[in-house]
Amino acid sequence: MNRPSDSFLRLGPALGLLLALCLATLPTCTNTATQLNQGLASISAELEQLLRGDRLPNEHLNAIRQVHVANSLTFDPTVRRPVEIVREAIRGLAASDYTNWRDTAFTLQLLSSLAREHPVALIRAEAVDAVASMGRWTFEREVDTGDWASQAELIAALRVIGDVAGSSESDPSRSFEVADAIRAIAAYDFENGSPLPDTVSSRVAGRDLVTRLRHTRAGLLPITGSVLDAYLVDPDVLSAADRCCVALSASIVRLTLGAAALLDRSEIVRESAVRLLGTVPYEGGRPVIERVLRDDTEPSVRRQAVFAIARHGQDIAGAALIAALRDDTATVRGAAARQLQALSGEQFGDDRRAWIQWWSERPSSEDGQPLPDSPESGR
Repeated sequence: MNRPSDSFLRLGPALGLLLALCLATLPTCTNTATQLNQGLASISAELEQLLRGDRLPNEHLNAIRQVHVANSLTFDPTVRRPVEIVREAIRGLAASDYTNWRDTAFTLQLLSSLAREHPVALIRAEAVDAVASMGRWTFEREVDTGDWASQAELIAALRVIGDVAGSSESDPSRSFEVADAIRAIAAYDFENGSPLPDTVSSRVAGRDLVTRLRHTRAGLLPITGSVLDAYLVDPDVLSAADRCCVALSASIVRLTLGAAALLDRSEIVRESAVRLLGTVPYEGGRPVIERVLRDDTEPSVRRQAVFAIARHGQDIAGAALIAALRDDTATVRGAAARQLQALSGEQFGDDRRAWIQWWSERPSSEDGQPLPDSPESGR
């Protein structure tokens, strides 16, 4: 079994464990992804690392640090109005101008961690809004990476990063190798795993998104941290790092919103997350919204899911909206009927049978959705 080098320890707990598990299990384990999932499932130290680090010092980050007890998410009892201070700082981070993509990606990592882990719901909700707001800049620069990198290519790339991590001077002979390693990290599909069947519970689906989110943030840590600073003076390495920051930041935005919509314990956060999911370019967002519309226990959240799914258009949203016409709550049923009428131009109100008839007679599409009276559709 290969023993990871000590240089991994300088990369921080999340990435260090990711690299260690990759290298330790590669020769003996046929399912490295399973090992990574198990190893990263309990990581929460990443947020503490981001909070106590000196990367990107500014007034907003300092405000967040200063209202918490050192290296924790517990408020300092001597600070007055800590929730308001943190929410204002989060809004400031989202509205700041950043001079490079590394700073933008670092801030998104921090906001994503706050959205997932902070104990105060109002702060998580503010962080979710900020993540989506910053995502708009990222989506504008997102480009198709071409062929996805394989898991073997990712592991090879992480080995290169581990070898050069923390070097005080760059080795010109390795700069091309480092740039290629960063491009491989950018081209790895952290975001999309194997599709989950509809029979899987929303909680299981949400935990799957959280695992992918943690992997994505771990993959970005060496780029946004300081361990590659010696190599980032090379234009090719810097260009690769910028592209990696854009690609992985876009995934972090989408996964943060999806995980919050399915798993957050506060209806305020879930409502905000599902609303924002309808506004971002995210192929995986539709099944998340449909799960929320079908399974969430709060009518206000399901109602927001109605509006979010309707943004996908008639062919994609029709079946889910018709299924929502049998929701237990009148406000959800009314919202679904109004969205169906707006999308179709038909005036069937909340007459579910009429909408099913209309849906079955509409021109065929390639979406392959079941009719809304099938067992897997609706509550």
